Amino acid sequence: MTALLFRDGDELVLTFQFWREEHLLKHPGHVAAVFVVEIQAREFAGILEDLVAILGRDQALPVTM
Repeated sequence: MTALLFRDGDELVLTFQFWREEHLLKHPGHVAAVFVVEIQAREFAGILEDLVAILGRDQALPVTM
């Protein structure tokens, strides 16, 4: 997958495209398709903070942002 993230004011625009042949064979409708997600920057930051907290749960390292 190739993904790009752009900021547009308070919103983020995330584009992604699948390129792995195995995926495209299973999902032929994804060939040459570019998917776009628009999300508030604050909401995306919250998702990343939650992800870091979950992934760092079993680690002895402090989670800082």
